[in-house]
Amino acid sequence: MGIDRTLTYSLGEFVEKYETSAIFGAEPGEVTRVASFDAATRTHTTTTTSSIGHETTTRRVREDGKEMTCERRFVSNDAEVEVDVTCVEIFVRRET
Repeated sequence: MGIDRTLTYSLGEFVEKYETSAIFGAEPGEVTRVASFDAATRTHTTTTTSSIGHETTTRRVREDGKEMTCERRFVSNDAEVEVDVTCVEIFVRRET
């Protein structure tokens, strides 16, 4: 059984507050995010820059609307610890 969740990202630049985050920082703070949508490719992209690195999340919905691919990439700001990680998630809409 899946879990329904709704996320709303306003297009353009916005500030998001957090208590603690593996990709934003261990201490409470805020990050600036930028969300955009390309209608031609049906791609929604959110970029985030924090004190510890840069994250890009790209979501694409298949033409038939039955599948969404979410690709996240995080690159660390720390020159001593080179971190460049990508994760791909695929969400499939179930017929009810």
